[in-house]
Amino acid sequence: MNKERFEFAEHIKRVTAGPGGEVLLIVGDKKTAVMECGMAFCGKKLVENVKKELPAGRSLDYIIISHSHYDHIGGLPYLKQAWPAAKVLGASYAKEVFTKKNALKTIHELSCTALESYQKMEPFWDVDFDFNDADLNYMDKDIHVDDVIKEGDLIDLGSAALRVLETPGHTNCSLSFYMEPDDILFPAETMGCLSPRGEMMMSMLKGYRDTMKSIEKGEKVGAKRIIAPHYGMVAKDIAENYWNLSKSAAETCRNLITDLSEKGASEEEIYRAYKERYWHGIRLNQQPEEAFEVNGKNVIRAILKEKESY
Repeated sequence: MNKERFEFAEHIKRVTAGPGGEVLLIVGDKKTAVMECGMAFCGKKLVENVKKELPAGRSLDYIIISHSHYDHIGGLPYLKQAWPAAKVLGASYAKEVFTKKNALKTIHELSCTALESYQKMEPFWDVDFDFNDADLNYMDKDIHVDDVIKEGDLIDLGSAALRVLETPGHTNCSLSFYMEPDDILFPAETMGCLSPRGEMMMSMLKGYRDTMKSIEKGEKVGAKRIIAPHYGMVAKDIAENYWNLSKSAAETCRNLITDLSEKGASEEEIYRAYKERYWHGIRLNQQPEEAFEVNGKNVIRAILKEKESY
């Protein structure tokens, strides 16, 4: 494990409770915020971790979600149960998603699949988690967005503030956050996920063009430091090339799909090639194979649909 990935500023605490998703607590001198929520099955442990890191006498003020996927919002209902007054901040599309019964059903099903997948494996994650403490007994009503945030909004924590960037491409509701005065960017999964071996993994569920526009927006911010999703603090040498890695990975993925389509390959044949290229097992892909397949097939459909409009 590269410990530098989890070395942050003093007011940024890693409260990740288990495998599958990174969670950070940001402590400003006036307000506090949790960035992302991780997996549902370790939600109770997440609450314990946040309580340990909150300064004495302080409560949790904000729960910030970058998008509506199960591995980013799973711990949300547990946090809301512990801090009912905490405001959940997310995109308008995420707010809409959480009103749909089918979406909530899918979130729960994928959360169950993730728990089963991780339980079967020898531990490879770097946080202590006892699967005897795993819990999926939450209420759907606690999965919601209280306040919609959009491009340019400022989440003021006092000594730190997070500026909102709308960065669709992975989902319609994907948001990135630029923290001032620390000059740190929290890019959305739209810009890619770094694997432990430094490979950029893309999931362009909403297409290549939106993804590239969002990558360019993130690059334009010019932040000195990057805290990447499912990864942590990006080393300086990688950060200097982060946006080129993202662009190259997006182009490579799109070209794989479109080239095979032009050669007459079916969607299933394209998926087999996609899986051969991008599935490296749960340790590197950081998600169960079932979730990888769902996302992969949706990426292929999105790219092919976009190709028809060129």
